Amino acid sequence: MRRLILYFLAIFVLGLIAAWLAENRGTVAIDWLGWRIETSLAVLVVLAALVAAALLALTRAWLWLRRDGPLSPRERELRRQRAGLVALNDAMVALAAGDAKRADRLADRAERLLPPQPLTHVVTAEAARLSGDDARAAARYRQMLEDGTAKFIGLRGLIAQALTGDRRREALRLVREAQALEPKSDWIIETRFALEAAAGHWKEAAATLASGEKLGIFAKPEAARHRAALAYAEALEADLAQDAAKAAQLAEAALKARPGFAPAAELAARLAKAAGQNRKAARILEKAWAERPHPLLAGAYQALEPLETPRQRYRRVKKLCDMAPDAAESRLFLARAAVRAEHEDEVPALLAPLAEQPGADREALGLMADAALSRGDDADAAAWSQKAERAPARPAWVCASCGARPAAYAVACPVCGDFDSLDAPGEGTVPGEAAGRRAATPVTLLPSPLSSPDARLRAAAPDDSLPE
Repeated sequence: MRRLILYFLAIFVLGLIAAWLAENRGTVAIDWLGWRIETSLAVLVVLAALVAAALLALTRAWLWLRRDGPLSPRERELRRQRAGLVALNDAMVALAAGDAKRADRLADRAERLLPPQPLTHVVTAEAARLSGDDARAAARYRQMLEDGTAKFIGLRGLIAQALTGDRRREALRLVREAQALEPKSDWIIETRFALEAAAGHWKEAAATLASGEKLGIFAKPEAARHRAALAYAEALEADLAQDAAKAAQLAEAALKARPGFAPAAELAARLAKAAGQNRKAARILEKAWAERPHPLLAGAYQALEPLETPRQRYRRVKKLCDMAPDAAESRLFLARAAVRAEHEDEVPALLAPLAEQPGADREALGLMADAALSRGDDADAAAWSQKAERAPARPAWVCASCGARPAAYAVACPVCGDFDSLDAPGEGTVPGEAAGRRAATPVTLLPSPLSSPDARLRAAAPDDSLPE
């Protein structure tokens, strides 16, 4: 509306000027170089307006040719940039196809054509890494550290190189530097946690875990599980340092974070027994068994009363197993105690749900054979024994990441190195299933496995045959 009013006002003013010129025609005479030009004022004004318009048009045409025309420096620069973007795009396609030489050549062309930018460094570094030239890739990543906008990308590339080369101390230093730039980055916090846990920096790892949980990077159940593993590892260190009070406190903290955590319960019960607190040790094991029965707990429970008779042990074991009567470990533990207490007639009812299903494990089938032999049924015992010979052993622990079945618990899988990836069968993994099925996500570090030769990362594993 405002524009329409201004338009009409402009027309009105021009009309007034035209009317005034029509009423006051007058004459204008110009003498120049022997020429004399006479005309009216109105014609002179119109000619002046036409000349001004022509000059304006010529000026604009010249500016367009100079700035935006096909031969202008700006257009030439735009053409260079378009060619550089095409080369950069083709370099990324070559990288995806695994053609390192072509990607390197195209990235070099893009770098010549485009203004300095991080993406050309990234593509060149990736091409160098793909062709095995780690030194050149590292040089490119270090160049990016000088650019504030690209520093994080450079740090991430150097971190990946350090992890691939198993230089974890350097990787941890770079991760901490990167976190100062991006404090809420999921990848940075997860990598820092994994590196601190791998280095045995339990308190620092716990602090990183807490910040990750607060940011929502670690879900609450996952964070509680990892917190328990960290507390257990610290408890083992305290136990090795003969600080029993601190070890017991940390083991109980692990159980609070993850009820039924068998290694922590075994350690807490062992420390309580060593302090003469047998009843407390029994309560710890019974509470853990009610949550998640495990052979490690069975061995620790038997060790509380090493001098009891088989019948006394059977009664005590039955009380324990009644806390989780349908669990496979309860049935196996009670069946072992029944065979030794000469209550073999109870074994078939206990183990039928385990022994008669496809994929039954060696221990269940062997106990069925022992029970048949105790009854004097040699034929039935031989049949069960043959099945037991062909059956797989029941694993104590299964890695949720790689499917490994170590005999002893460790906070890091001794095969793939993932932190807190070991579960009891049925807890987060099922024997025979594909690796990677899990209830809680283990923290993966990168290609090289986290070896854990130090005894502080391992808990004692139960023997194949539990002590009498």
